Parts: sequence; C-alpha cells; structure tokens
Amino acid sequence: MTDDSKNRFDAWISAITIIGSVIAFIFTLVTWREQNYIKRAGFLEAKIKDFEDSSITLSRYILDRFAVCNTCNTSKGEVSDQQMIRIGSSRKGDSTDIELNNLDSTLQEELPSTNISKQRVRLSFDRLLDFFGKLEYYLQLDLMTTDEILYFRYTLNNVVAIRQSWLMRINMTLICSYHL
Repeated sequence: MTDDSKNRFDAWISAITIIGSVIAFIFTLVTWREQNYIKRAGFLEAKIKDFEDSSITLSRYILDRFAVCNTCNTSKGEVSDQQMIRIGSSRKGDSTDIELNNLDSTLQEELPSTNISKQRVRLSFDRLLDFFGKLEYYLQLDLMTTDEILYFRYTLNNVVAIRQSWLMRINMTLICSYHL
C-alpha cells in the first residue's frame, strides 16, 4: 500500500468514525429527550393523582357550587366525604349546610371547632391550598410549566375568585370600621 492510499484510508476511517460519533450523539440526545418527557409526564400524573385525592374532595366540590352536610349523623358511624356532599346537595339550600356563600364563616371559625364536618372542610381547604402552594413552588423551580398546570385551572380560578371576594369584604369592613 502506498503512502497516498494509506493516507486516504486513514482519512476515510477518521470520517467514518466522526460520522458514527455524530450519529451516536444524536441518538443519545433523542433518547434522553424522550425519557425526559416520560419523566415529566409521570411527575404530572402524580400531581393529578394528588389533586384527585380524597383529602381535598370536600373543598373541590364546595368550590364547584355543591353543598356539604354540616350535621350528618348516621347510626353506622362516620359519614364519608361523598355522602356528606350527596346529602348536603340533595337538601337544596338548607341553612345549616356548608356552601360557597357561607364558607368564610366555616373557615374563619375559632379553633378547635367541635363540629366534625367543619373540621373536615377546613382540613380539606388546608390541603387544597397546600397543593396549590406546591404547584407554585414547582413553577418557580421550573419543574413544571404553566401549560402543564392547565388541568388545575378551573379549581385554581375558583380559589382566586373566592380569595378576591374575601379580600373585598375585608377591605369593606376596614373602610366601614375606620371611616376610610
């Protein structure tokens, strides 16, 4: 083999090696991105399961304009959250039921409340606010994007609307109290 053909052979080997390395790099990058999407989907699915968890069922239903039985008693013992919602919503406007329009009195009641239903509603709202606090934290750390929390938008908008109405009532109370 002459020097010229040996140099060509070495150049071809180098070129094939470089091309193979580039192909391997691209394959690795594509595989990494696919795995990253799968991990993000798993993370989001876990958050959706947390959101659908029974510990925040009462708060989600109250925000969705259902009523919750405030004085549910059965001979079988404790009433489930679903039963509280079913009984409260079937009574259509019973003044003792916990609804969106009287929710602030339930959430602002002095602790400890002896009413088990009110305790469960408060705990449910505490957990819901904790959940949204975690979402905000994940957004700040770029673990989630705003597009990924669209699933929770309806409930989040209800929470924001209620919070604004409470702030308006508090501000009106301050204005009336202090003649501002």
